[in-house]
Amino acid sequence: MALGAYGTALWVDTHVEDYFADGVMRGQRLAGRILSISEDEEVSMHNILSGVSSVGTTSVFGIREEDDWDRVALDERAVKVAVSTSDGRVMLMGYM
Repeated sequence: MALGAYGTALWVDTHVEDYFADGVMRGQRLAGRILSISEDEEVSMHNILSGVSSVGTTSVFGIREEDDWDRVALDERAVKVAVSTSDGRVMLMGYM
């Protein structure tokens, strides 16, 4: 999971049942959401991670049938996301 300085949360998980046929035992998705924190609201890390102060629903940015994604990083200022694999490859993506 990666938390950005401006309220973006990204993570890699295995919730791919909605994207692949029944019986697929492998797969991953890159998902995220925008977190909203008001100035007068005291928000703990527990609230952020459990999605208490989130806006909208989870967005899916990528899915794959393999299960070798292992790290995600994000740079909100550069509008870039990096996802690495267990065999050393790095994918760099831009977003809007």
